[in-house]
Amino acid sequence: MSRDDGRDAAPEPVANAPAAEHTGGARLVAAVKARRRPLLIALKILISTALLAWILSRAALGDIAVAMAGTFLPLLIAAYSLDIIGLLIGVARWRVLLRTQATPPPTWRFLAQSYMIAAFFNNLLPSTVGGDASRAYDSYRASGGSTQAASSVVVDRLLGLLALVLFALVGLPFASQVAEAMPDLGRWLELGTLAMLGAVGLIFFGSRLVRLRAYLPARVEPAIQQVWRAFASYRGGGQWRTLVKAFGLSLLLQANVVLYFVLIAKALHLDVPAQSFFLIVPLATFVTMLPVSINGIGLRENALAVMLAWYGVGAAQAVALAWLVYLGGLLTGVAGGIVYMLRR
Repeated sequence: MSRDDGRDAAPEPVANAPAAEHTGGARLVAAVKARRRPLLIALKILISTALLAWILSRAALGDIAVAMAGTFLPLLIAAYSLDIIGLLIGVARWRVLLRTQATPPPTWRFLAQSYMIAAFFNNLLPSTVGGDASRAYDSYRASGGSTQAASSVVVDRLLGLLALVLFALVGLPFASQVAEAMPDLGRWLELGTLAMLGAVGLIFFGSRLVRLRAYLPARVEPAIQQVWRAFASYRGGGQWRTLVKAFGLSLLLQANVVLYFVLIAKALHLDVPAQSFFLIVPLATFVTMLPVSINGIGLRENALAVMLAWYGVGAAQAVALAWLVYLGGLLTGVAGGIVYMLRR
């Protein structure tokens, strides 16, 4: 019998009560997060300030200025030019991952602009992953609203982390000073490698695990299914080529970052073996990614000061290295800001 007359419509609010309750709970959680966000930002600023104060208590600003004034400019310029090469490699890797989607991948120009804008947001926002959110939105918009296209940024990040931890594992035997100071480092790097391999393997070769979704709680199963579908384009026998190409570009990109650090260190006349940076750079990067400071400020300086001290490098020179490294990223961020303003 039809309910158009409205006489039988009374029970419907009861049926919709769980949905209304869920919506109200989601709004409450969002409100709590919105109130906590300024406090978290203030805490990050406080931590960054404290870390900078700590390292500057050991390295006077005058000594840092002297170290930076003695920089060999041709090597510094060569190091900063590697940012362009890194940009091209990163765009190539991202485009390889986007080719697995049903829609044609965006142009090189669009992806390069997105990469530069991501660098701008990494320097503007109080986190180290703001650029990833920017790129995810760009890929989502360029694909007409495909969550699979947005998931390419997650895969891109995972492959980069895998390459980074492998560099650290391979570089461990060539950085005896660091290995001796941190005897358990090898175990942690092995665990990190296994974790990254497991995550990448789950995305590319986890088709058989789809049966496990039947054993998941009813509340989390829809969310897991949504995430699973987002990475569907990376599963299948034909994706080996995508994985090999993207991971090869990840290795090349991380090698470019290591060379960037080596050139700046040489420009500052630091007596540190080049091969040691295959371990120093990943460790410093992992520390900088900790979500406890503003864009890694304070963490970067202290991490490099601790590790380079094992090679006899003074705190002032280590801070000079950290600041010149950060300056290169800041220049890229400024260029990305200009692109962001000019882009429609």
